[in-house]
Amino acid sequence: QTCALPIFFSTVSDISVLKSLSFAIAFLTALCGWVWMTPRERQRCQQIVFGTLALIMCSSLAYIATGRAYFRGTNLLAGVFYHSQILGVAAGVISAYLLVQLLVKRPFRWWRLCAGAAALACLFMSNSRAGLVGILLGMVVGSLTQIEIGRAHV
Repeated sequence: QTCALPIFFSTVSDISVLKSLSFAIAFLTALCGWVWMTPRERQRCQQIVFGTLALIMCSSLAYIATGRAYFRGTNLLAGVFYHSQILGVAAGVISAYLLVQLLVKRPFRWWRLCAGAAALACLFMSNSRAGLVGILLGMVVGSLTQIEIGRAHV
């Protein structure tokens, strides 16, 4: 099920349709919630989400010391999650966010660098292709967004 159109190539297409509908509803619900927030609420939500993700990345690296941080006898880091791909996608999201913040946000904060390094380590140790695609897309979108914000302030 790595096809671009899993609904057409799935052996159980009704399940694929239901998954797509479920994802679309969850995404639109989150988008509506974001749009209806005040700027202060958005900033607080952003701090909670990305702060939690940064904490998960640091915890996942610390979990290596227990010897149980890897996915079922492989060398793929799963950290505090059940599967390495989950960690990879989460690491891709927080890595993109922190890298853009490191490039454009002033004053420079060391915690961003440390959390970003932890997230990048988790991303590469999980060997997640989806996480790598996520960080690339996140960097492009984040850079374009910051460029447009910069132009609006000039």
